[in-house]
Amino acid sequence: MKLTTGLAIELIEHTETVCDALYISEYECYVTASEDATVAIFFRQQDGRYTRHAAINTASKATALSFDNKRSNLLIGLDNGLMLIVTIDLETKSAKLAHQLDIHKDRINYITYNAEKDLIISVGKDKMVRLYNPAKKTIVGGRFKKSVLLDCAYDPRYDRVFCASYDKVVRIGRYAERTAQVVELEAMKGHKGSVRAVDYNAESQILFTGSFDRTAAMWDVSQVGAAVFIRSFAGHLGKVKGVAYTDLETDLLFTTGDDGFARAFVASTGECAKTWKVASAPVVGCRYYPETHILLTFGQDKVVRGWRVTTTLDVEPSMGEPVRTVDDLDYTGSAPVTAIPLGSHDLMDSDEEGL
Repeated sequence: MKLTTGLAIELIEHTETVCDALYISEYECYVTASEDATVAIFFRQQDGRYTRHAAINTASKATALSFDNKRSNLLIGLDNGLMLIVTIDLETKSAKLAHQLDIHKDRINYITYNAEKDLIISVGKDKMVRLYNPAKKTIVGGRFKKSVLLDCAYDPRYDRVFCASYDKVVRIGRYAERTAQVVELEAMKGHKGSVRAVDYNAESQILFTGSFDRTAAMWDVSQVGAAVFIRSFAGHLGKVKGVAYTDLETDLLFTTGDDGFARAFVASTGECAKTWKVASAPVVGCRYYPETHILLTFGQDKVVRGWRVTTTLDVEPSMGEPVRTVDDLDYTGSAPVTAIPLGSHDLMDSDEEGL
């Protein structure tokens, strides 16, 4: 597969590590959260550029972001365990705090909203997974308390939550509404280092994971309680801290990590289609948006970058501004990594973010 990338967006605003970033298509805006205790909102201008119009100062480091599209609420996780619910006014391009939730006892590492079940799911340094019902304004479930949880994904079909865990496993739990608990179904083992990132594709029932052992992995989780390892993806020279899958048609897995590089793999074969430099410091995460073909990367260099990804089958979308072509490396045609075992590096660093 021939794949090209270009730098389409660069958001420079923060003075400390950017912990999370997201794109809200309804508002045509980008939101960034940083350890400098600020959240910035960038709206699209008529010339196609993005300019910061709103900034939210938080009482603690801003560590996680999500968006409740049913209520148009921005969800912000903080280092002190609080979750902020913020409303965005598109007309005035401003943001206002609606209320806050004392939902975790320590740093919130990740938040996701599932519209189908109308649930907010969060995980944190307190080793807890929490489920919050915004309609009822109440916590409706949670638990684990076995190891620090660093990331999560939700499966509405089987009410499962997949949690990246510091103790080298992925904890798969099922939400039982009757008992208001998340019961652990399985602890997926295979990685040799802490599991830092997860991404779930509901259509194929495939889970992707990224680990401190410098590898990413692909798992078949279609059978509840019987996850099957498919293949690993190697090549990073540092810990893998971000994974993002496109869709079944494009079938690309993006990975980012401490080495400052992003890699694009053909998920079904393990072939590395491309690798390119995305930052001058460790990258702590990434998100992919199929509607714009943009891969967001963010991390310790304090900058959020949006990379336009184009394959030979793609029609390049207009972003309203010129794209700067990056002189990057093309690994098209590299050998599949199916035979490469999950990373041999036993890495569990207590000084990592979120721990």
